[in-house]
Amino acid sequence: YLRLHRWDLQHAMIQRLAQTAPGALRLGSCVDQVELRDELVTLRFADGRSETADVVIAADGIRSTIRESLFNPAPPVFTGYVAWRGLVDTAHLPPHLRESAVAFGQGRHINRYLVRRGELLNFVAVAQRNKWEAEGWNIPAPLDEFLDEFSSFDQSTRTVISRPVLGQLFKWGLFGRPWLEEWSRGRVVLLGDAAHPMLPFLGQGGANAIEDAMILTRCLKSEATPEQAFALYQRTRAPRARAATDEAAKRGDRYLGEPNAESLKGNELGAEYAYDAVAAPLDE
Repeated sequence: YLRLHRWDLQHAMIQRLAQTAPGALRLGSCVDQVELRDELVTLRFADGRSETADVVIAADGIRSTIRESLFNPAPPVFTGYVAWRGLVDTAHLPPHLRESAVAFGQGRHINRYLVRRGELLNFVAVAQRNKWEAEGWNIPAPLDEFLDEFSSFDQSTRTVISRPVLGQLFKWGLFGRPWLEEWSRGRVVLLGDAAHPMLPFLGQGGANAIEDAMILTRCLKSEATPEQAFALYQRTRAPRARAATDEAAKRGDRYLGEPNAESLKGNELGAEYAYDAVAAPLDE
């Protein structure tokens, strides 16, 4: 599998989009309402304007406005986990710490891994909480509070997490949703976390969204109508997304308990990393 700095991935995708469809990307477009009429979809935005489209693909995350508008599902539920994240400049680390590693115990878990050609090390730390009320996933967090939370971890881990770039540290609550049996309505379809949010313990959330996009593209090319393409897309993607969602939750339970060699069996890289969305058969 590949480990990427999220900014690098987004930047590459934005550059490619600018080459293939100049002007297509419009930021700050908050959707307030979706209206389905025959074979057209109207999006109404918070600034008062509206757009009409043949097809709408909603990739607007776990708190998807379009998912709420179409299916009126139950709101996201706090899973009992809080996560912190930060980036460390590897030039400021001893050589033996410039590597990927996982540390866990006492109901806590820290995963760190190299990105951007090894120039940076990203870490994600998780602990359990009874409740979480803040919104967002980029809430600034006090470094001293974070270090105190993980003060019992080994010296190497403490050294890494004490050196985030510019002291910047963010935290967010991990939320989940019940499995959604229907991903589309009319000519609107959900993709990624909007359709099937999953916990981060498998490292497959963003990957599954990109796989969704490739499979959906293939389905739209192969089927006569968008509705048929959406049905094929869900039949193809739902089993894999459901399996990843379930396995991510199980892995979180293993990490945040008191893991040992026995409980971590089966935790090795599996078939999920061999999936090829470009060549995988549709409807399987």
